[in-house]
Amino acid sequence: MGVEDSSVIDFTGLRDGVVHLTIADALDWSDADNHLCLLQKKLNSYLTFIESGQILKDYPLAIDKRIVISIYMKYEPVDSVADFFHYSQKVIENAGVGFECVIGLPR
Repeated sequence: MGVEDSSVIDFTGLRDGVVHLTIADALDWSDADNHLCLLQKKLNSYLTFIESGQILKDYPLAIDKRIVISIYMKYEPVDSVADFFHYSQKVIENAGVGFECVIGLPR
């Protein structure tokens, strides 16, 4: 589980009436290109999970709820990837899904 496996939704939870699909990203940024590739695949799989309606089958609590994709990163991203996050946020929000990045993995 984690950003390396795009076929798995890492964590799903309901908080304050909002469904959070969480990506656990514990990779450092020493190979930023590979890291971004993995992250892009993971984000695409999360969007497919939502847009296909599979989320409603696997997690019925999501019916009529706002959905947010949350990335919890262990390491601060390098400056060179800021454009990726900005673009990703636009694409995800245009799909009607919220987006957030948090530095520091949940305990």
